[in-house]
Amino acid sequence: MIDQLKALAIFATVVDKGSFKAAALELNLTPSVVSHHISKLENKLGLALLYRSTRRLSLTHDGDILYLSAKAMLDAVDSGLDKVMGTGETLIGSLKITMPSTCSDSYFLTHIADFSHAHPKVDIDIQFSDLHHNIIAEGIDLAIRIGTLPDSRLMVKKIDMLHSIVMASPDYIAKRGVDLADINHPNDLADWDFIGIAQRPMNKIFILDEGEEFVLEYKPSIVVDNVEAAQHLACKGLGIVSPPAFLFGDRLQKGELISLLPQWKMKEVPVHAVWPPNTQKNSLTKRLVEFLTK
Repeated sequence: MIDQLKALAIFATVVDKGSFKAAALELNLTPSVVSHHISKLENKLGLALLYRSTRRLSLTHDGDILYLSAKAMLDAVDSGLDKVMGTGETLIGSLKITMPSTCSDSYFLTHIADFSHAHPKVDIDIQFSDLHHNIIAEGIDLAIRIGTLPDSRLMVKKIDMLHSIVMASPDYIAKRGVDLADINHPNDLADWDFIGIAQRPMNKIFILDEGEEFVLEYKPSIVVDNVEAAQHLACKGLGIVSPPAFLFGDRLQKGELISLLPQWKMKEVPVHAVWPPNTQKNSLTKRLVEFLTK
């Protein structure tokens, strides 16, 4: 078992570094020793884990599955060691972060501010953008992303779930000529105008207290790439919007927007921290992810 765990750690390092030579330098081993451990692991499993060529290495399907498990194992070990050893040292360096513009007025930013107060020698550069950046190509250390993520080799950890409410302005509701008491099912909104968010699917998933789920597909009357803009347009009477809970409080209290279908809940949307797969175990990125998930 110990030999297999060692081989898994070497395998994960080879994938992260992209070659036997680079992994050998990282692990203070010779390339031949690294190659021996990978070959022994493949023979033990009876599976090919890596495609080898003169130019580069690439993962087989089985190798991709094993890599994700190996990384999870190593992350668990690192987390346990950190808890036992403590993290009293002074953190120094810089972090480049990207997150949706929606988060510019959210508790996520508050948590990052708390991290900065705790580690004042860490320089932080935050980009607010509703576009999904290529974090590896652009040298981004950590991305905060909202919604279901596509499969990739990026490292991912869920840090929260967002709650939303379907709302519209009093003027728009009056224009529809409908009593709110008569709106009892999401399908009652099927012919209403919706304001779409370019990065989100054009549907709303509703859940009744009893567990019933209903998916309302819609064609938006207007599409924007910013949640704040969608909320502003809804206040101007252009249609229905469903922003995250931390955004709609003031406008609900002021009566600028009115909640629709209070007996139905919107399906919660996951929020993930995403970072490059070759991030070092004691990096500032890993420390920030741990801080955000406390």
